Amino acid sequence: MVQPDTLVAAETERRELAVLRQEKMDATAQRQRDEQQKREADRLAKAEQEKKLADERTRLEMEAQKKADAAKALREAEAKKKADAARAEARRKEEAERIAAERKRLEEARPVVAVAPPAPPPAPAPAKAVEPDLIKQAEEASKRGNDAEAMALYRKAANAGIAEGQYRLGEIYAAGRGVTQNNSQAYIWLSLAANAGHAGAKARRDQVAKALQPAEIQQADRVIRERLRAAVQRKG
Repeated sequence: MVQPDTLVAAETERRELAVLRQEKMDATAQRQRDEQQKREADRLAKAEQEKKLADERTRLEMEAQKKADAAKALREAEAKKKADAARAEARRKEEAERIAAERKRLEEARPVVAVAPPAPPPAPAPAKAVEPDLIKQAEEASKRGNDAEAMALYRKAANAGIAEGQYRLGEIYAAGRGVTQNNSQAYIWLSLAANAGHAGAKARRDQVAKALQPAEIQQADRVIRERLRAAVQRKG
């Protein structure tokens, strides 16, 4: 017959073994949970690192694309600028050639009024004696700084058909000395002086013509023709 003390000891041992087995099972379960949590933490950390790397690659690619777009835009702008400059230069050359051709045509078409020399007068014309006086008086007025008086005397000489007076008046208009600068008036008076035989008037007129448009030259030539016809009629 089994003694009660023996039964109690056996029960106690059985319970202790059960507690040990439970503790062991609990420890195993905790270890497994810890390992699972660690694996999850590692997975999340790896995913976060991969995401950062992907974001960095995307950022670098976007920056590279922006630089490429900027470089392309710069090249296109430079190409457009060069093309615009080339077109502008071509238009400028065409316009210069057109103006040169127009001036040449006008020069060739400009009438040369040949005035037949009048018959010798029976006595020296008193008007000839006026020429040196008017020019001399105008020069003296200019030296005194009286541009208005000099202008009036040169104009009087020019209207009288005196080539030197016409040349001086043309120079005054070209320089704007005492009057408003006017290339058209300068062109007219220098042309009249050249037609009257002044040695330096033609070259000076051609210089002034470069500052005029073809339409301005045409209008000035009409004025010149009218003045020359009027001069011929007065002499006739």
